[in-house]
Amino acid sequence: MNTEQMILAYLKEHPGLTASELANGMKANVRTVREAGKTLLAMGEVYMDIKFRYYLVEEATAVDAEYARLSKLAMSLQARNCWSRAATVWLNAMDATAKPRFRDQAVARRRMCMQKAKALRPKPSADA
Repeated sequence: MNTEQMILAYLKEHPGLTASELANGMKANVRTVREAGKTLLAMGEVYMDIKFRYYLVEEATAVDAEYARLSKLAMSLQARNCWSRAATVWLNAMDATAKPRFRDQAVARRRMCMQKAKALRPKPSADA
């Protein structure tokens, strides 16, 4: 069993671990676990949340269809530079799913949209 397979098996039993926690639990080198984790991320077998914890990728469900629809709508709004509206749609997308991966993704994209919307707001002039 190679390192990637060991990580997948360990994450099945213990989801939400960092690379160092995985290494300690598997009695492996942290650097080896991080490199294998990068490979698994690239292959789409696992994902990492904003706190650098690894999770197995879940199968899609009917609820995810609503998230997919809303995220597609938000992306199209972003393409048209409608940042405030896109941020609102990302909030709705976050509410439409219970999966941490999708929720974290929606939060990060909403934050980015809000920052871009704030940058585009007109600044008060000094003359007034």
